[in-house]
Amino acid sequence: MSLAKIPFVFLFSLAFNKCITSPNPTPPKTEWISQNTSYTSWYYQVPKYARALQLFVGMAEIALIVAVNIPDSKHSSLIIKALLFKDSNAANLCITPATLVGAIMTMFGTLIRISTYHYLGKHFRFEASIQKDHELITGGPYSVVRHPSYTAILFTHSGWLLWQFGSGSWVRESGLWSTLAGKAVLTTFVVLVILFSSVITFGRMSSEDKALQARFGIEWEQWASRVRYQVIPGVY
Repeated sequence: MSLAKIPFVFLFSLAFNKCITSPNPTPPKTEWISQNTSYTSWYYQVPKYARALQLFVGMAEIALIVAVNIPDSKHSSLIIKALLFKDSNAANLCITPATLVGAIMTMFGTLIRISTYHYLGKHFRFEASIQKDHELITGGPYSVVRHPSYTAILFTHSGWLLWQFGSGSWVRESGLWSTLAGKAVLTTFVVLVILFSSVITFGRMSSEDKALQARFGIEWEQWASRVRYQVIPGVY
């Protein structure tokens, strides 16, 4: 186990939380593209739970690394007992190819996300909406794909899965994944928070395109003819 992993844990957690934190408040529902509220009561709460989980897991991993490296501390034995489970292998809690790729993907995705915050400014909202003074932004990342914010999610969420479940991660090496409770909690979180919410998010792209086309007309059509792909250049 290496103390060198601590900065990676901190930066990874910071990047992931930045990516799923809205820079602007919720717009009035009259500005939402879709008025369907059948899932919004929980869907827009997802980032809050995701941030809380990542904060807990990140702090747990840092605390465990410090405790194992400073075993003589009076708190170390308590931390080790609380955060190591059956079939654990704390010595392998380190940066591995899988976790490194996951960290890089998450940080890269967050940089894309931050750039969309910058270019859209006050118009960036987690809730798909068009404000009264909305402008069609076609520069920066929006000159590469039409939905770069979702490109960011693709990278950060894929990176999160690699970081959490790759060899060398706290989830794997602490033995948490070997427990029934650990499998149940983590599987539920991944299915509902990471996968299902991502499906809903990506499913909004067509309605967003239609709403923007209706609002900006020929301006949107000219932009769409130049920027043909929605998420990944040359692929989709």
